[in-house]
Amino acid sequence: MRLLVAFCLLASVHSLNILISNADHWVAKNPRYLKSYLTKKGHTVKLISSISDSDSMPLSSENTPTDGPFHHLLPVHQSYYKHLLNLKRPKHVVIPDKVVQTSQFGQDPLDSDSWYVNSSPLNALQVGLQVILPNYYPDFEPDLVIIGPNEGWENQYLVESMMKSVEGVSVLAVSTEDAHDVYYLDERYFHVSDSYHRQLKKHNVFTKNIKSINKSIGKIINAMDGSEAVSAHVKFPSYNHHDSQCVTSHKSETKFKQVHSTRVDAPKYKLNFKTERDGNVVKIVGADTARDGFFKETHAQKLLSESVSEETLKGLMKCKVVLEVHHGKINL
Repeated sequence: MRLLVAFCLLASVHSLNILISNADHWVAKNPRYLKSYLTKKGHTVKLISSISDSDSMPLSSENTPTDGPFHHLLPVHQSYYKHLLNLKRPKHVVIPDKVVQTSQFGQDPLDSDSWYVNSSPLNALQVGLQVILPNYYPDFEPDLVIIGPNEGWENQYLVESMMKSVEGVSVLAVSTEDAHDVYYLDERYFHVSDSYHRQLKKHNVFTKNIKSINKSIGKIINAMDGSEAVSAHVKFPSYNHHDSQCVTSHKSETKFKQVHSTRVDAPKYKLNFKTERDGNVVKIVGADTARDGFFKETHAQKLLSESVSEETLKGLMKCKVVLEVHHGKINL
């Protein structure tokens, strides 16, 4: 009995409320499968990400980004799920009777805890923290915000700005040197399933890398010192491709390198949203920013963001996962 109680206490300590966002888009493969992995590990996870590259605020209802409830699916999947709506559904297929879908933000009908925001990634994260979570998940307070895993180094300036917009909670940015914009339901590489194991059962470089990276992120989360908020940017080298010098296997152990980082290149953009409720739907009717204008990356800032510090580069060249720690402790 004591052993069971101790096990339950240990499990509860490591069960976190986690918000995932990213610098790419809401149907990118990496954050979607990270959400599945962390949910499988017992965490409560919400995903809120951008559906648009626009820097404008999601204030207008004129340009609806949706084309029916399954707009993000491939045509064959759209036909399949639309057909299911008119049939008695198989037990393994769960489609909510009513989901939030507006021109500003909405839910994935196949996963109601995954949300799109019709604005830039930076704005989407702040809409998630200030509008979606308080109004649709009032009992959900994030213990950790994960930004990523992001594809490539091109968005590092944006990623750092997203990190700075998170206040009072641990934030973990994750970026990979590999940049392959693959749709998470592309059946050439993944199984369409609600089981994490089955989703990644196909043998290819993408499923192999996703499983390896997710396992490493899980280790980092378990190693975070809960006594204070942590801010860190985790960077993975290129793995397993023809032009990669780093290779992973189920037998190999990931090696980590921590570096102390004080980079403050990216500005902090804080947005304050004004909302109105229309029945069960919340509408954004205004937004104020603490800075003049919205986030706009200059060419010089883009070049700077694509650069990697010498210490980080040395770690990546040795096939290590580099943790650039801005604040707090990670006991790896």
